[in-house]
Amino acid sequence: MTKQPGIEDNALLRKAAENPPENYVVIIGGTGAADKIRYISKFMNKAKKILIGGSVAHTFLAARGESVGNSKIAEDCFEECREILKKAKDKKVRIVLPSDHIAALRVEPEVTIKMIKEEESIPDDMMGLDIGFDTIRLFSDEIPDADLIVWYAPLGVYEIDTFSAGTAKIAEAVVGSSADSIIIGEELIKAFGKAGLTDRVSYKTTASAAVLEFLTAKVANP
Repeated sequence: MTKQPGIEDNALLRKAAENPPENYVVIIGGTGAADKIRYISKFMNKAKKILIGGSVAHTFLAARGESVGNSKIAEDCFEECREILKKAKDKKVRIVLPSDHIAALRVEPEVTIKMIKEEESIPDDMMGLDIGFDTIRLFSDEIPDADLIVWYAPLGVYEIDTFSAGTAKIAEAVVGSSADSIIIGEELIKAFGKAGLTDRVSYKTTASAAVLEFLTAKVANP
């Protein structure tokens, strides 16, 4: 790989890429599911747990046969999602998907929301726009024993207060842990800033593609 100034020179990024700790948690959210699913597959060579939100999670849930209403999904990634879930089970990597959702008809500040509880389906005319309160607890419970957390993209539409709680609460859990934290992407950095938590992370970067490729290029402890 061509040397990336400021990336290969960073001790934390080198540690995450070459010799990550056993309790390594990856969080993936946002849209653009196809690209992120590719990174999830690569992170399974290193991470102990992968927590998934956003349209990436909706794609996994739909691939598993669950109804996600009008949520954004990448249908052409269904087979890859199913293969990842199988591979994770074989490798004993814990994949954590949302158990409940905050849904609405439209992405608007004043829109009426619906809480979709576990075992309920998102209505056909609604889309999931944030993780629900049970999922916040579920994700938060996976964080305290982490030694390293890498997080790429928000878990909901953080720009709108109605759909920002999931990202903000998990951000609080991340900075409240003793783990080294790497947050990736302009949108996630803005979400941390909105929650007043940006200065409490170990490393932040908007160079998403370069950092993600660096973190996933090498197999840990070959």
